[in-house]
Amino acid sequence: MESNSKFCTQCGKAVSTEAQYCSECGTPIAGSRAEAERKQALKDYEDMMSENRRMWVMFLMIIYAIPAIIVGVYFVVNAAQFTDILFQNSDFIAWALTYDVTPAMTESMFNYLGYLLIASGACVAIATLCVFKRRYWLVAVVLTLIGSLLFCGSIFGVLIGLMVTWMIYSMRDSFIDGSIQE
Repeated sequence: MESNSKFCTQCGKAVSTEAQYCSECGTPIAGSRAEAERKQALKDYEDMMSENRRMWVMFLMIIYAIPAIIVGVYFVVNAAQFTDILFQNSDFIAWALTYDVTPAMTESMFNYLGYLLIASGACVAIATLCVFKRRYWLVAVVLTLIGSLLFCGSIFGVLIGLMVTWMIYSMRDSFIDGSIQE
């Protein structure tokens, strides 16, 4: 065997020291410029995919957080009006009398729902800032999880929230600190 040859790491065929690719299988030769270019292209692709994923996560978080806060404030501000509307309906009044539901209890429930939505939206909004800045990975994960669980009005909403939480959890490497420490 010549001393001016290397071996392909994929198929084991002897290749010259100047070769960039194996003539047998096409694999870039270890230590060659072609291998370095391939590794750089792969890293660039992974970085682009990571950034795209981060943008999608932030988009999902924003389209949840803003409406949740707005609807929550709307419920809190208009709880008395919603209660009055419900208690004008004879079917609702019959149901309320059956279960001893008072107007004050109904108004409290609208307030409670509104505050839950505001808290859920605020948690997700703060987590969105963490994702945007790529800081405080653990804070982003925990706040998104809390925001998901506070939105208990819809199983679909909770499932989407848990999916987004998992996506942030799996993005740890794209955060600058990867933890709650700077």
